[in-house]
Amino acid sequence: MVQDFKPLVAGYEKALKQAESQLGNIEASLKRVITQIENSSIDTSTKCGFVADLEEILTEVHHLVPVEKPPLKQPINELGWSQRTVNTLRRRLGTYPDGRYGGLSIPTLGEVAMLSDKELLAIRNFGSRCLAEVKGTLESLSV
Repeated sequence: MVQDFKPLVAGYEKALKQAESQLGNIEASLKRVITQIENSSIDTSTKCGFVADLEEILTEVHHLVPVEKPPLKQPINELGWSQRTVNTLRRRLGTYPDGRYGGLSIPTLGEVAMLSDKELLAIRNFGSRCLAEVKGTLESLSV
């Protein structure tokens, strides 16, 4: 909620991208090894054993990739906040790429976390209850 969150959010996003990149590299390497084994002159039963083991490892690597959105990437309408809080933040932080309400983007928790209490309270219709909701969520997620 303070300006101190900006480096935290940036660091979190950078670490997430690095982890996803590393997992992608591991996956690509495993697929390459599987192809090499399949194309090798090793006897069929040994080949099948190697490939099965590597495919099992590949499956485990897939499970490491986060299925859920990281907390800071979650859209604010998925956080269980009141409709007033969500609508107020959408009007303030959302964008209208096509100039109409239908094109309104949903802000994420990370975007909200980068705003100070003062900036949040300056938003029209955003009061102390809305602020308490936002702070409660950030504290519960240890952000």
